[in-house]
Amino acid sequence: MTSTIKTKTEIRQVIDLVLHDDANKNSNWSEMLASAFLAKQHRLLSEYLSHGKGFNDVSKKAFCQLLNTDTVLTKKGIDILIAQHCQIELEYLLNERKQEEIEFTLSHVKEKVLDKFENGIEAMAWVDSLVEKGFNKIVKQNKKSYLVNDEGNGYNLKRALIREYAEALLAFSNMKEAA
Repeated sequence: MTSTIKTKTEIRQVIDLVLHDDANKNSNWSEMLASAFLAKQHRLLSEYLSHGKGFNDVSKKAFCQLLNTDTVLTKKGIDILIAQHCQIELEYLLNERKQEEIEFTLSHVKEKVLDKFENGIEAMAWVDSLVEKGFNKIVKQNKKSYLVNDEGNGYNLKRALIREYAEALLAFSNMKEAA
């Protein structure tokens, strides 16, 4: 499963032929995809192609044609092809994507807390300090959520958005510990 196509122009022509039935279209999309393909930029290829069947299928067909392989339309199948093409472990690709998702979620929740609460900085600092002190689990009991430590002591997270922040922070902290 290797490409016999070597130049960026040849790659673009294959992509544009599959996408637009015009090898000389020189679309922006073929430029971006060809650059990522040629440089073996797994993050970009994943961003462009790693979606479930029905999303960006024509680009996946072009990618598979560049690799001289049968057409694959599933996210898992495309991930495998990207990892092979870029000569990286599939697990590395998946872990990296998961890390990016966790970081994005934490950033997004921080913005929501700051938008929703006048004292958003203080609320997040409170959760941060609890996590630093070993409160590392969310426990739900009787429609309430608690941030608890290993001994079962905990703090009531009265607001859903503060619970959401605590969940995102714990996911981020766990990711950093695992790395």
